Amino acid sequence: MRKEAFIYSRYLCGNDPSNEVISCYESFVHKAAFEAGKEKCLQNFIVTFPFILPVLDAALAFFRPRSIVRKKLLLMFALLECQPEHADKFMPGTDQNRGGVYLFFTGTWAIVKLMAGSIFLVFL
Repeated sequence: MRKEAFIYSRYLCGNDPSNEVISCYESFVHKAAFEAGKEKCLQNFIVTFPFILPVLDAALAFFRPRSIVRKKLLLMFALLECQPEHADKFMPGTDQNRGGVYLFFTGTWAIVKLMAGSIFLVFL
């Protein structure tokens, strides 16, 4: 579970979590009874190949929004958002120069991740 917390934190904010965040994450996962069940294979795949998480997250958000992996990501997001050392990553930016081109490429990248992730979900 510790490795899972590191993977989720790196995915969400790009940094390793503090020991406090890891202990809170482990505690909340046990209290909320996030048992993997049929998603155990998916969680093992993410821990083994963490680079695939963005793609699987996009597909899970679209096809299985109540997935255990999505719930754990949301939990880690909430924990990281409350930490002062990560506050700058969750505050709105001041860059107002992002126009239609940025929006186009962001949307295109989201669609590519969704398509690739849906292929992985078929096999997992």
